[in-house]
Amino acid sequence: MSVTAVETVVAKPVNDLALVLESSGLDQSSATNLIESFSPFWIKARSLISESSALVVTDPTQVTEIKASRQFRLRLRDVRIDADKMRKDMKEESLRMGKGIQNVFNAVLALIEPEEQRLDDQEKIAERMEAERKTKIKAERDAMLVSLGVNPAVYQTSLMTPAEFDQLISGIKADQAARLAEQARIAEENRVREVERAAEESRIREENARLRAEAEEAERLAKIERGRVAAEQWAAAEKARKEREALEAKARTEREALEANAAEERRVAEEALCVEREAREAAEAQARQQREEAEAKARAEREAEELRAAAEEESRRKAEAAPDRTKLLELAAEYVATAATIPQMKSKKGHRATAEITRRVLELANFIEQLANGL
Repeated sequence: MSVTAVETVVAKPVNDLALVLESSGLDQSSATNLIESFSPFWIKARSLISESSALVVTDPTQVTEIKASRQFRLRLRDVRIDADKMRKDMKEESLRMGKGIQNVFNAVLALIEPEEQRLDDQEKIAERMEAERKTKIKAERDAMLVSLGVNPAVYQTSLMTPAEFDQLISGIKADQAARLAEQARIAEENRVREVERAAEESRIREENARLRAEAEEAERLAKIERGRVAAEQWAAAEKARKEREALEAKARTEREALEANAAEERRVAEEALCVEREAREAAEAQARQQREEAEAKARAEREAEELRAAAEEESRRKAEAAPDRTKLLELAAEYVATAATIPQMKSKKGHRATAEITRRVLELANFIEQLANGL
């Protein structure tokens, strides 16, 4: 292989690896070191793959190709293992370097941080003391609000001036005093209402007792009156019942006599009606027989006349229709002859069209023939 060819083979993998490292953020020296370390594996792998990609196994009888595939796979495996070893070695070195960098930085940080913090505390002593003062004031004010039964979270006590806080405490105490006075007023009103309610309940109980006694006496007198009225009503009802039973017995006796007479009269009338009905039915049967015989004779004469007229009409119709029947039969024969002259087609659709036309022409000829036979 010429020098130019070797440079071309080497340059391409280098360019490929450089593209891979473009977004890694490494400096040029580190990227070059990585490319130089892994390029031999890249070149060797590309070379093996360019040869192995020509191998295609589609049948288990391709023993030679299968064996060659195994050899290429093992060679690529060796390249992968060597590249992985290189990766591990370089990564361990990188980890050791990172650890060393962190240790040096930690030493510098341990030297600087304590003094930096001490100087920062001295620089902010005024702010810190002011914050401590505000915290103490807030704690004292919050404790005072809690002692008054107020939630300190509702107020920003640390931001209030002494006058504002004193005004807040005065307002809270005034509100509490007003609330206590209102509660005392409400309690007194409730006490007065309770006394009035007890007096009213006592009056109502006494009134209810009086009304209940009056109602019981009225009920006692009413009960006596109801007993008297009930006794009188029972006596009147008993008298009315006895009178009604006597009247009903008399009416029942009279009704039974009338019913017996009516039954006898009905029996006699029914016997007379039965005799009359039998005579009427005999007369009706004789008249019906005579009427049926007359109707049968008239029907036979009418049917004979109708048959004679129909025969004459059929003879006349056939005589008149003979020329038309002949014309229709000739027309049907012409359609049959036309069906025989339909041209034959070559395509399947043409054959189907010919068959359909022939069928319809013959159906028309048959239809005309049926009409002719009906004339």
